[in-house]
This record gives sequence, C-alpha cells and structure tokens, in this order.
Amino acid sequence: MYMDMQDGPSTSFQYRGRGGRNTSYRGRGRDDYQGGGGRNFGRSRGGYNGYEQRGQYEDDGYYDGRYSNGFGGNRGGNYNRGGGGRQQSQPRGRSNWGNQGRRAPPRGRGRDTQAGRQQQSRYDRPPQQRFDDQAKDVEFVGPALKGHESRITALLYDAASQQIYTGSKDETVRVWDAATGKCTSVVQVGGHVDSLLMESGYLFVGMHIANLPDKPGLIKVWNMQSGAQHDLPGHQAEVLALAASAGMLFSGGKDNSIRAWQFDAASSTFRPTVTITAAQGGHAGPVQVLLPFRHFLLSADWLGAIKVWDMATGQCLQTMQQAHKEPIMGLLQWENHIISCSLDGTIKVWNAIEPASPGAVLDINAAYVFPPEEPGKPAEQWGGVLTIAGAIDKEQKPLLMASYNDDGCVRLFDLPSFAERGSLPSMRDSRAIAAVPGDIMVAGDMYGTAKVWRWKPPHMALA
Repeated sequence: MYMDMQDGPSTSFQYRGRGGRNTSYRGRGRDDYQGGGGRNFGRSRGGYNGYEQRGQYEDDGYYDGRYSNGFGGNRGGNYNRGGGGRQQSQPRGRSNWGNQGRRAPPRGRGRDTQAGRQQQSRYDRPPQQRFDDQAKDVEFVGPALKGHESRITALLYDAASQQIYTGSKDETVRVWDAATGKCTSVVQVGGHVDSLLMESGYLFVGMHIANLPDKPGLIKVWNMQSGAQHDLPGHQAEVLALAASAGMLFSGGKDNSIRAWQFDAASSTFRPTVTITAAQGGHAGPVQVLLPFRHFLLSADWLGAIKVWDMATGQCLQTMQQAHKEPIMGLLQWENHIISCSLDGTIKVWNAIEPASPGAVLDINAAYVFPPEEPGKPAEQWGGVLTIAGAIDKEQKPLLMASYNDDGCVRLFDLPSFAERGSLPSMRDSRAIAAVPGDIMVAGDMYGTAKVWRWKPPHMALA
C-alpha cells in the first residue's frame, strides 16, 4: 500500500536514497517507443486565440503529459517518445494497421488523392469494448498519489532512482517513491509547470511565470547529483515542449519558437545557440511537441503542422502543413513509424521514407487514421486526443495509451491493430501519462492526483 507523505517545500533537487547517479535519460522514451519531447504541453485555453479548440476547459491549460513521460533508460518496445540520444535506424514496422491481416495503404510521396483516401477508409473498425471498465490484465496500486493543489501538467519516471516526478499548475514539482508511493520531496519552482524532462543526470522544468503580465517562459535546470541549479530564460510564453539529443537541449514554446541549448562541460550549464521563429522558416503557431528521430528533430504545432529538421545543420527538411486539422498534442515513434495525435480526435500513423532525403523524410499520406473513416458514414466523434504514450505489457506486446478530453479514463489499444484493451479508469482529463515496459503505467489528472497501475502476471490476467 502507498502512504502519502508531504514534505515541506524545497527549492532544490538532489538524488537521495537508491538510484545514485541518474542514467535514465529521457523522460519519455521506452523500449522501441520514443515520445515527443519533453512535454507536458501546456495548452492555454485562453491562449489559443484563433486556433480551434476541441473540448471545453475551465482553466488555462491543455497539457499533454508526455514529455516527459518517458522512461529513459528503459528501452524495450520500439518506442521513442522523444528525447535521449540519437536513435538508430529501426526495423520496418508491421503493415496490418487497424485490423489483423489487413495491409496498410501503399506508401507514396505525392499529394493525397481521393483514391488514396478511399483505400485508407476500407479498414474495418477494431473490436470495441466498454471503456469504463478497467483492463483485465492490470491492477491499481493504491492509494492514489495526492498532494498537488491543481491539475498535474507533466509527469515522468526516472528508472535510475525509481522515482516519479509530477509537475502542476500549483507551481510545484513533487517527487514520489515508485515502490512505496511516499512523497519524498516538494519543490517550489515559482511558476506554472508546463513540461518536464530528465536527461543524462539533469532535470529540466519548463514553466511560465503566471503572475507577471506577459507570463514569460523559463526553463529551470537541476544537476541531480550536485543539486546545482541554473535558469534558461528566452521564451516569451509557456515552454510547452522539451527534448534532448546528441548533447543538445531543445525547447518549444507558445511564442511559436524552437530554441536550442548546448551543454558546456566546463561550467556544467547549458548555453543558448539557436532560436528558430516563423521568420527563419519555423512554426506560425505554438510549438507543442518535439521528437528526436534518428538525426532529425520533429516538431508539431497548434495549427496542425509537422516539421522535420536536420539537427546537425538546423535546416528544415520537410513541412506537412495539414497533418491534422486541429492542434497536434503528441508525437511518438514506434519502430519505423511516427504516431501523432490531435484535438481533431484522430490518431495518425506516418511511415518513414527509406532512404530519407530533403522534403521526403515522412510519407505525407498517413498509413492509418484512427478511428478509421468508413465510406458513406459520418466520422466517429471520440473527442480530442490530449496525449498518447507507448507501453509494453507483461508478454512484451506493444500497446498505446491514449487520453481523450471527453473521457474519464486513459484508453489502451493494441499495436498495430488498434484493438481496444480496456482502460485505466477514473482519470479525468489526463494530460500526463507514462509507462515502464512490462511493469507500471502512471497517469495524472485534472484534480492533481496521480495513480499507478501494474501489469498482472500472465496467469493472473487470465483469471
């Protein structure tokens, strides 16, 4: 059983107890999954301005908890949620998206055609089940992790220390012992937390100072071994996304910019190197997601666009202007595919092109769209997708965690079939989720509560 213990507020982090030096580099990548960079992605309800908004929220936040939600040192399912080091070329993924035995639409580099859309829509709807029931092969590890006074906006698990980190609009980051559920530290960061990332022994907290008129953005950096802390100013609004690769830190903001920071070994601090705005070919809308993919950096925004960057040169290699119709909330790499989710209610699968070339890194025709379109039938309305994350069950089978803005749960889907596996129930508007392959899944909700579920042993799952 977990026992909740709230320590007094602190202003610093430092590893204590087991775990020692952090070796779990990304707050989100796991197995053959890698998830898009450092978010939770702060989505300000009032800050959408002209952007279409799916769902009704009473506060200033669309937050996608996947960046960090990753478990850096725990790779094992062909997932990459963005972050931690260059990715090696992944094997070509399965082709039976959406239904066993079905072939995915042929890849193409040209513009989408009506014929292509019709072929894509032939996918059968995967078998459905009720989502108010907990998945049969998981069990809740209670009680819940309580202590935050406002919604949880970011969440990550550090494999080295076996601790869960949660960030909130209450201007704190809390640290929890994953084995006992005890809150071991509460750190006042001085602003609303928008994103978290753990990388190479450093904790990065993306935030904004809500009590100042212009709500400037800031990244706070902690050396987890020494406890030393320094700030990275520059963003003019919420820091929605964080990612790291090849000794670089990348950040994306509501100010529409992407910033790059280089690690300086002499001072053990990060220095600004590049700022990319719309004038330099960057995004015209808030940058919600960053995902390192091989030697590329993928970014996505509230206008539904995905861009692909060469991390070595900073050159934009590809722009997909209408990847989604509404804000993109997350990106996830699974094997040789990129999975995206959006407030337009869809989850899309994109194939990587081999070999990649400028303008042709990702196939612009989605290999699969969920829920699938059916000719002559209106599209299903599932609500906007707030976040996705990759997970691996006890039998090493990959699945997708997805949170929708009209649900009170986190849904589970098999990959690549998208067959429904049940849910993690009683999680309202969860925008921060993470998983440890074959072990636990964690989610934080709008009430400031986080919960942990564990996979049952295979023989118990059959009971």
